[in-house]
Amino acid sequence: MKRVRVSRVEENVENSRDGYSYRRLVDHSKDVPFNFLKISVEDRHKARRVVAGIRNYFVVFGKGTFVVEDEMIEVGQGTLVTIWPKETYSYEGRMDLIEFNVATEEGIGHEDVE
Repeated sequence: MKRVRVSRVEENVENSRDGYSYRRLVDHSKDVPFNFLKISVEDRHKARRVVAGIRNYFVVFGKGTFVVEDEMIEVGQGTLVTIWPKETYSYEGRMDLIEFNVATEEGIGHEDVE
């Protein structure tokens, strides 16, 4: 099994989407039970449902709002939001996030709901 020791942000491609962009720093695989992303939010991220895995967002900088299962959560620097399997969420604001997903037996996955 190959273990991830170091990943450098500058070596990973920036992926732009409508309202946010992200860099995938560590990919989930059969040998790596998690993934890790850096996200820059400039507007809104559409609603998704976690199908598998436990999704965690840590606010590094800025502020915004998460909606998890119809609960509105105001967030700012230092806030950690955890989203469990089968929960629906979205977020908006101007903030830099770290997304850290831990695999469950089903792996890691989501589906768009809007």
